[in-house]
Amino acid sequence: MPNTPHSANGKTAMADKSKDDQQPSTIVGKLSGLVGLYAVFVFISGWTYFDAYYSSFGIYARWLDLSVPETLTKGFRVLFEQHGQWLWLIYVFVVVVPVIFEVVPRFKTHFKSQIIVAAIMLACLPATYFISRDAGLSAASTNQGDNTNLPFIRFNTKCGMFSGRLLFVKEHDLYIHDLTEDKEVKTNGGCFVLSQKERGNHFLYIYRLEDVKEVEIVERRTGG
Repeated sequence: MPNTPHSANGKTAMADKSKDDQQPSTIVGKLSGLVGLYAVFVFISGWTYFDAYYSSFGIYARWLDLSVPETLTKGFRVLFEQHGQWLWLIYVFVVVVPVIFEVVPRFKTHFKSQIIVAAIMLACLPATYFISRDAGLSAASTNQGDNTNLPFIRFNTKCGMFSGRLLFVKEHDLYIHDLTEDKEVKTNGGCFVLSQKERGNHFLYIYRLEDVKEVEIVERRTGG
């Protein structure tokens, strides 16, 4: 029975598919396929850092409604912070090792090696969590001390002039760490008396931007 055009086209398509399957894997192609896996680790790192950092100041990261880009960016920047350098090993391992196993044909036949690598990759998830948490706690401890990196802020309200360290700004709220009064605080008109540090405790204050005026933030010097 002669080949019909339909069967001939089918054989041609199968031959092309078989030919494509035999094409050697490229490093660029495999790296592109691992972007999603890498993003998972970066997101976990960023979110864990924020959660540990802000919880040290008495607030939960989920209250702040942090965006995905913010979280991913922090997950990468943790690499350059104290206690975060160990993430280099995890990030490199997650990207490089799977590429080697896919690109080099002989590694595909080593079943035991693939099991070991898969187990190590799973172990990298809790390792990422603990490393990022330690980095967040370390940064919070520094910013709660005398050598804080939080910018100094001073602003005026109906209750008087206040100053402190600016922790976070979100929409209409200012999160101020260890607020102090520059002038005597009025006790009427809805004003409150500031809590003082007791036994090493710190306090976080939240101000509405609509209640604040004449804001002054001290710039950070970047050169001599």
